[in-house]
Amino acid sequence: MQHIYLEPNKELLDPTFNGYKLSLEPVPVHESALPVEVEHILPNDDQYSFLHMRLFSLHNHLFIDQWNNQYVYFFNKHREVVCSVLNKISGNLTGVVKVCQFLDTMPSKPLVNPSLSFVSEELALASDGCKKLYLLHTGLRESDAQSWNVLFEEEIMAEEIGFIILDSQNSRTQREISCVLLSVVDSKSMELRTESSSEDASKFVSFLNVITLAADENQRWALKSKKQLYCTGEIEYAAVEKDLSHLCTISKESLHFSFDSERPVLAEHQAEEPNQNGTKKVEYYWQQTSDDITIWFNIPSDTLSNQISVNVQDSELKVKCVDRVLLQGSLHSSVSENLTTWTLDKNKLEVNLSKYELGLMWPCVIRNNLNGEEIMDPELVQEIHERLAHLCSETEVKAKDIGDMCAPTFNMDQLEECDAISNDSRLLSRINTSSHAFTHQASLSGSKWLFNGFVSPDQGQGFCLRHDVDGCFWIPKADSNSGWKCEHIATFLALGYVQASKQQKKFIVCPPDFSYAAICETTRHVYLYKQSCSVSSELRNRKTGSRIGAVAKQHLINLPSSEEVLGVQANEKSLFVLTTAHLYSLNIV
Repeated sequence: MQHIYLEPNKELLDPTFNGYKLSLEPVPVHESALPVEVEHILPNDDQYSFLHMRLFSLHNHLFIDQWNNQYVYFFNKHREVVCSVLNKISGNLTGVVKVCQFLDTMPSKPLVNPSLSFVSEELALASDGCKKLYLLHTGLRESDAQSWNVLFEEEIMAEEIGFIILDSQNSRTQREISCVLLSVVDSKSMELRTESSSEDASKFVSFLNVITLAADENQRWALKSKKQLYCTGEIEYAAVEKDLSHLCTISKESLHFSFDSERPVLAEHQAEEPNQNGTKKVEYYWQQTSDDITIWFNIPSDTLSNQISVNVQDSELKVKCVDRVLLQGSLHSSVSENLTTWTLDKNKLEVNLSKYELGLMWPCVIRNNLNGEEIMDPELVQEIHERLAHLCSETEVKAKDIGDMCAPTFNMDQLEECDAISNDSRLLSRINTSSHAFTHQASLSGSKWLFNGFVSPDQGQGFCLRHDVDGCFWIPKADSNSGWKCEHIATFLALGYVQASKQQKKFIVCPPDFSYAAICETTRHVYLYKQSCSVSSELRNRKTGSRIGAVAKQHLINLPSSEEVLGVQANEKSLFVLTTAHLYSLNIV
């Protein structure tokens, strides 16, 4: 596995950005009342975990056609897929037209909210909110809406578990379709092994189904493969690559394969199985100083030295005894390869690694491998204690002593939410779903995930991460020459800062041309942040006297109703906002 780092393109950053100027220019809002309210499923009594609340509360009920982004779709309470079209000239919506209905195939109570994903100019995937996945032939989605036909339907989950569609991709031959579906499942009932064996730990996990459909010569579609992965935390991004064999994810914890219809899942790709007493099995012990790492393995007493193999190359360690791999993976940091040594003493193998960066303390030996137990060096503990002794005191501070103390360099009351750095870390992973191998991985510690966005049918779906105060938009790219990378293609200046102050924010979206970003609150308020554009008359800074030729504008729009916002989508000229009983289009240009 290759560890990568997301380095923003400095040419897309602006350290001299002066902020957004509040604009009082009106933003036209066109309203369309819905004849039937939007289908809005709430959690039942068995769906009570944090993952369930996130799955329901952050679900976007509005879907936009990436091949013709004047068309938006949603499900109403009659379980119909309805379409509304934006008039490019007037900016008005045409009302709603039914294009498909699932009433006859759905049970009385959906498990989650239904979802929709457009695969090509004539195909779409739909989830009915229950257990079925549908492949729909939509025809060319232009002019008058036409009825959609079902080409394929299949129950994906055996249990009473619903799912939503996160992403879908069509192959270059147009003969295969792959999609990724998200559910929240009970790990105990599904017999999934989690990293925590604590009774207090949540029993629910995020569960991904990667489904591949294939068409025969007569265009009859059938299920080709099903692969299932899970993790103990939330999954914020999951997209299928164009080759249909790789999956890119952003998750709180590392994902594990639990099932593959095409090949068996090997144990090394799953979480370590706990012992009978509930504790995790320890495969090795290790100890560190400021200069080196020492690792111990228990091996059979009759093992010979020529049966031991220890290789270190490009920060990759592999320790092998006979035909058994004792430890393999990417080291937490670099080591001096030529100084690696090992010794064999009866049934104990000792491997010594020399740190390349002296003084750097490692949290683990192998990244994402928690099957080793660290033995603390008493001398190291004492050294750390002495270094930190000045930060604490055993003497109680009296009130009369406070006046003698130096004033703090800053006032804690002056800190805002956007100044705080989240302790939650995220992992960006690229997974080969055919071989179950993690080919690339990056730690996103300190880079908060903001939102996902569709760029184009060719490039697929990308994601926006906070970098300092900005929002940097990234798109995963696979190239035959340079391999795989995440490319920074756009920046929303100061978006990371301004979104942190919006306590009621629910959705963040942007159009494919990145001309603006919109933050939509739970009810009524929409904030628009337009990229810097030239002004008709030259402005001058009163303090510095510098000339200003471009201004970034901020708009605050109050929607006519106080209904809950259920969905938001954006194109280059309009922002679509869906509430319980209304659909709005905001004319951005």
